[in-house]
Amino acid sequence: MSKPGSSSQSKGSGLKRILPSSAKTNEVVNEATAALITTLTILKESVEGVPGLKNAVGGLLEVVKAVDKTKENAKDLESLRNHISQLNTSIVNSIGGGKMDDDLKIRVDTLTGDLLLIRADYRKMSKKNTFRQFFSVHDHATTIAGLDRMLDRAIQAFMVGAVIQTEQIVKKIAFTQ
Repeated sequence: MSKPGSSSQSKGSGLKRILPSSAKTNEVVNEATAALITTLTILKESVEGVPGLKNAVGGLLEVVKAVDKTKENAKDLESLRNHISQLNTSIVNSIGGGKMDDDLKIRVDTLTGDLLLIRADYRKMSKKNTFRQFFSVHDHATTIAGLDRMLDRAIQAFMVGAVIQTEQIVKKIAFTQ
């Protein structure tokens, strides 16, 4: 009979029972961060008469908010990466090796070029170390929002071209009947 916890298998399974899942851990951390921000905000306002304490609490509050925003930026950047990856997959799967007319080829090439530019900017941001991301937290949020807008505009331009081309084809069909 083996002793409890003597094999690596039993250690691993015991840890799985003790440790919460990463999703649960993230939920707990998010709730704790929100509670800490609320508590510090209230504390900052309630220590008005204590010299220096309001500034100290306010400084700590800003650090906690910056850490929270850094995590939010990382999630937004990952979401952007996933969206670009899905678009690339859709383009490749939809077109495959099929023949495209000139208008479609131009639109696809333009969209693909835009996606490559956005991906290059995404990669630059994701390579920055955590320290730089923390101290550039608001600039990063603005940059991520800008990349999202670029992506939206690239998709809109592609779709407008598709609608115009479709209308032209419908008119040609209508005039030939």
